[in-house]
Amino acid sequence: STTVRVDDLFYSDPARRKLLKSETTELHHIASLVTHYALANPRKPFVLTTPTQQIIDCPPDQRLADRIYQLFGKQSLDELVEIPTATAAFRAAITEPELEPNEESARISVYGFTSRPEIQRPNRNGIYVFVNRRLVRDRLILHAIHEAYRNILPGNVFPATLLFLEMPYDEVDVNVHPAKIEVRFRRSQFVHDFTRDSIRQVLMNARAVPSFAAAARSEEHT
Repeated sequence: STTVRVDDLFYSDPARRKLLKSETTELHHIASLVTHYALANPRKPFVLTTPTQQIIDCPPDQRLADRIYQLFGKQSLDELVEIPTATAAFRAAITEPELEPNEESARISVYGFTSRPEIQRPNRNGIYVFVNRRLVRDRLILHAIHEAYRNILPGNVFPATLLFLEMPYDEVDVNVHPAKIEVRFRRSQFVHDFTRDSIRQVLMNARAVPSFAAAARSEEHT
């Protein structure tokens, strides 16, 4: 196991210490980072404590749903529907070069959880996107998520989405930004459309279930 302990950060460097925000703000940043690692690695345990409280305590688990429950609680988990693993061979979009023969076996997988159609968030803070287990903030994927909810959510609200994309490493460039939080996809249009369609299919199924259940209950009472 790995233990990281921080005490009196920058105590000998007043100039750097001055740049720190309040203790609450800095703790929020740390908790956010640990949360990201914990989501990306549900089989690993994660514990975050301060001298006065335990903020995160995640024992190892096999299922992503259990890790979501550990971090966010039952209510948040109940608001989500699972995106079952969808896998496809890469295909070249009209605007992209044709695949070489040695590239035809390359595949992309998308899975995770996303909020039910009736759930609305005021901002994008509930959206987590991981590419090959690396947290990213990618405009292309954010747009794909937005498109999946088109005509389902109003334009000024957002879903909660935990999305994992897996693909060969040569299909994504992670060296776009020094912090490696931005990426560039080689087959960007295909990645966008496949992500959008995978989420959209789940949402369509989620909308169909309540109406079917309501009809079934109505028949029972007739």
